[in-house]
Amino acid sequence: MDCRSLLFFARRHRDFNMRLYRKVLSQNRELTDSCATPESKKLHRMYSSVSRCLCKAQGFTRLDVSGKTLYGLVDLEHDVMDLLLSHFRRRYPGYEIALENKKKTHVIDVYGGVKVHDMGVNSYLGLGTTPPDSIDPLFSTYYVSQNIRERRNTKLMDKMMPKLHSRRNHVEHLVNNAGVKITDYL
Repeated sequence: MDCRSLLFFARRHRDFNMRLYRKVLSQNRELTDSCATPESKKLHRMYSSVSRCLCKAQGFTRLDVSGKTLYGLVDLEHDVMDLLLSHFRRRYPGYEIALENKKKTHVIDVYGGVKVHDMGVNSYLGLGTTPPDSIDPLFSTYYVSQNIRERRNTKLMDKMMPKLHSRRNHVEHLVNNAGVKITDYL
């Protein structure tokens, strides 16, 4: 890979040093492309670390909805917030995206303008400390008991589970197990 194209991701690394890049640029191109020198190895490691961080953030960031705003919480190791915001803007074009990273909220609007606020995403959006669709009351109501039968809806399970079939002579026949329901095995 060309050293100049490596710079796009490598300069976003938290430990990037411009002297390292200049040193790699002054070396033989074949040696740097094959990672034969320690400096080029370090630059390639920086490149792969930053691209790995970006791919992980793109794949595992979960966004919640509040009106026309999608918001979420990320913990980025490197400086890839602008790339992450532009990715989510391309993915959800009609929404404003707000991402919180290290107590700062980065917001990209529908037109592509980026703003940085020194507050959490919940205080930026005017939400409380918990999201409005909290499941705490449901959890305390339905899952306090450790008795499994109270949590299981056996009538619905009997209705939705398919009957067991076997194939005899390439024709399906209903297996009759003397009226035993599938929930009796659970």
